[in-house]
Amino acid sequence: MTVTKLWQTFCACCFCMAISSCDGKDPNKDAPQSVQLLGIEASSNIDLSARKDWTLSVYNYPYAFEIDGKTFTAVPENRSNPYSFEATANDKTGRAIMTFKSKDYFKPGQSGALPANIEDQSTPEKLLSCDVLRGDYLGEARENISVSLFHENALLMFKTVDLPEDAEVYIYEGYNKQTITPLRNVEDPASYKALVFPGNYLFTVFVIVKVDGKEYRKELKPQRGTRMNIPYPDGIGHSAIITFNVLIDEEDKLQIKDLEEKSFTRDWPAIP
Repeated sequence: MTVTKLWQTFCACCFCMAISSCDGKDPNKDAPQSVQLLGIEASSNIDLSARKDWTLSVYNYPYAFEIDGKTFTAVPENRSNPYSFEATANDKTGRAIMTFKSKDYFKPGQSGALPANIEDQSTPEKLLSCDVLRGDYLGEARENISVSLFHENALLMFKTVDLPEDAEVYIYEGYNKQTITPLRNVEDPASYKALVFPGNYLFTVFVIVKVDGKEYRKELKPQRGTRMNIPYPDGIGHSAIITFNVLIDEEDKLQIKDLEEKSFTRDWPAIP
């Protein structure tokens, strides 16, 4: 190789190094850095004591937890393989979405896949099992974090007006194509509660009444509280409560009256 070619090669190398140094990237700082999530402190606006046999996961990583009233602390079940944030020295932001749910929330064989097992909410225990809680952490990637829990599903609280006691009342959910049997208040048989999945943004929710051999059906509007809404407001999420009355009018048509909706609310009653 001639001196000229050596000089050209040297210049080319210097040029490449200069370009590399000017692009502002530092491979030591911009390379992904794994930060293990080793501890969680979570708080809710309701007592969590009835949920001690539930499951907690950060994405698909299971975490063990201990409940103390409205709070719990959690650590990874497999300490050698916890969920890890991916961050860099320049961008230390990390995100962790956790789901706190009943062990039988999903149908057998579906293991974390829809549809959820929410058709039968006819007892306080079954209603409780449909009340999924969620925590959404977005902040500095670190080993220990604190989060607020919110209700992922929307709560319907409604009353029937002047319907026979033997009338059958259901909620049909278009997203999961499921007919839900709501919880009926034993002391006030005209009062009902039901939880519906928040994914009804492309589908509808209906109230169904069966009485005297007839079936009546009425769409529930508005549906803002039953729709998926991303990004979530901090610590509140779906947490919608929709109240209304159900009646059959003089023209023999099912009507929904006095509908009120609280979106992203912490005003959540005890369940059950």
